[in-house]
Amino acid sequence: MPSPSTRPLGAELASLRELLASMSELVEAQVADAIHSMSANDLDLARQVRERDDEVDRLELEVDEHSERILALFTPVAVDLRLIIAAVKVNTDLERIGDHAKNIAKHVCQAEFPTMPVTGANLRAMADEARWMLRSAHEAFFRKDQVLAREIVARDQRVDRMYKEMLDALSNTGPDHVDKIVHLVHMGKSIERIADHAKSIGKIAVFLVEGVDIRHRSVARNAPETA
Repeated sequence: MPSPSTRPLGAELASLRELLASMSELVEAQVADAIHSMSANDLDLARQVRERDDEVDRLELEVDEHSERILALFTPVAVDLRLIIAAVKVNTDLERIGDHAKNIAKHVCQAEFPTMPVTGANLRAMADEARWMLRSAHEAFFRKDQVLAREIVARDQRVDRMYKEMLDALSNTGPDHVDKIVHLVHMGKSIERIADHAKSIGKIAVFLVEGVDIRHRSVARNAPETA
C-alpha cells in the first residue's frame, strides 16, 4: 500500500469515510446494547458496553488524526473541505453518544432492577425514538440525504416531549422508590442527549450536502452588532 504522502486526495477521503462509518456502526451497536441491557436488566451486556467504550475512544482519535493528516498533506477546498469539517464534527457527536451509552450501562449495573418499573415503558419508547434518529442520521450522512436529515431534526421534539412526560410521571412516584427514580432520570437524560447528538449529525448532513449551517437558525450570519 502506498504511504499517505503518495496517495491521492480521493483515496484519503475514502479512508476517512470508512473510518467514520466504522465509528458510527460501533456507536450504534453500543446504544442498542445499552438499551437492551436496560430493558432486560442484563448486567453482563451492560458491562460489555462499558468495556467497549475504549474502542469508541480509539476510533475517535483515529478519525481525528486522519482528518488532520489530510489537511496537512493537501489543500482541500469546496466539497472535499466540507467533508473533512463534517467528519470531525460527526466524530465528536458519535464519541459523546458512546459516552451516554456507557452511562446508561453504568446505571443498569448500579440500579439492580429485578424488572423495569412501570415508567420503564416510557423510557423504552423514548429509547426507540432515539435509536431511530441515530440509525437515520448514519443513513442521511453517508447517503447525503438532506430530506431525511431534516426529518431527524424535527423528530427530536418527540423525544423531548417523552422525556418531560417521563419526569412528570416520576414526580408522582412514592418515596419508597427514590433510588430507582434517580437511576431512571439519569438513563432518561442520557437517551435524550443521544437524540440531541443524532439531531446534530442530521444538521451536519444538511451542511455536507447543501453547504448551509442550520445549527443556529435564529442567529443571522451578518447581523449588525448592538451596543
